Amino acid sequence: MLVALWRGRSDNLGRVLLHSHYDVVPAFPASWASDPFVPVVKDGRIYARGTQDMKCVSMQYIEAIAAIQRANATNVSPFERTIALSFTPDEEVGGVEGAGLFVASPAFQELRAAVGLDEGLANPEDAFTVFYGERAPWWVTVRANGATGHGSRFIAGTAVEKLLKFINAAMAFRAEQEARLHADKGCSHAARLGDVVTVNLTMLKAGVAGSPAMGGYALNVIPEEAYAGFDIRIPPSVPMDEMQSIIETWRGGDDSIEVLFNVRVPEHCVTNIEPVASGGTPWWPPLLDAISNAGEIKVVTEVFPAATDGRFFRKAKVPVFGFSPIRNTPILLHDHNEFLPVDVFMQGIEVYTRVLKSLASNVELP
Repeated sequence: MLVALWRGRSDNLGRVLLHSHYDVVPAFPASWASDPFVPVVKDGRIYARGTQDMKCVSMQYIEAIAAIQRANATNVSPFERTIALSFTPDEEVGGVEGAGLFVASPAFQELRAAVGLDEGLANPEDAFTVFYGERAPWWVTVRANGATGHGSRFIAGTAVEKLLKFINAAMAFRAEQEARLHADKGCSHAARLGDVVTVNLTMLKAGVAGSPAMGGYALNVIPEEAYAGFDIRIPPSVPMDEMQSIIETWRGGDDSIEVLFNVRVPEHCVTNIEPVASGGTPWWPPLLDAISNAGEIKVVTEVFPAATDGRFFRKAKVPVFGFSPIRNTPILLHDHNEFLPVDVFMQGIEVYTRVLKSLASNVELP
């Protein structure tokens, strides 16, 4: 992990933290029109893995600072507050050993972050999206134990049978949440992905080792254990204890079904963007003004549908906003042929220069 400081005039003030990660997910070269790890500029677009998630933001932070330095003909900061940049290498695998360890370290306390920025998403429309929180990930392995026996018999209470009941209950709940997401589509009150619980079955495993001629399994033996894996994402509107109770209903009180948590974020942490008089963070109004260019650009606020490093900083009581300055661009993170228009990339640098001027020069905020 790398942390860099551009020191301001009053280093006793809380600092502006610009966070990003430089790791990316794998790519499938056969599905790309060019090598995903060799950037290609074609038809006004930059094609490469990470152009949206989130090497673009890492570079835009640096370019925005460089632009301010060029405009002032000096590397000395014109701002009162120090700007801190942090770059982590493991967000795509959970961030626990990057931002997670950093936030728990004395080095983070010494950083004295007053407000932070992290990654967001592209907006396909002519608007910027800012995220004030995110859905909490629960990655769950379900293990069912049951009766075994010969595959030619009717064996009651098998592990697979029990596991299927759990899966069917989980999938029924999933269908309810998906229906809620698609209801009232296009209306101002319609739910967004960050407002609902997603449940995805990501792993199934059962069977008894056997002959290679049978694919490596003894297909005439009923296994005594069966496993399923789920990726569950929980919005801040759903309390953790409520989600736990829902999972218990899927288990149906069957003690032979065990729910194991591989990843379990224990609490929701959000940045309050309500009016300051109602307890909202005072950092939101100046940030909104800078991003919207004094109201010229539409800004929408949402809950981030996945997990980011931002959750670690929010848990440490730092108001963090997820924001990637990408508009009029399809959401292509983790997708084939991920790209970012060149003009959008350059406009993003301008946006960050406004943001830095607004936040780093503000001495009134806590």
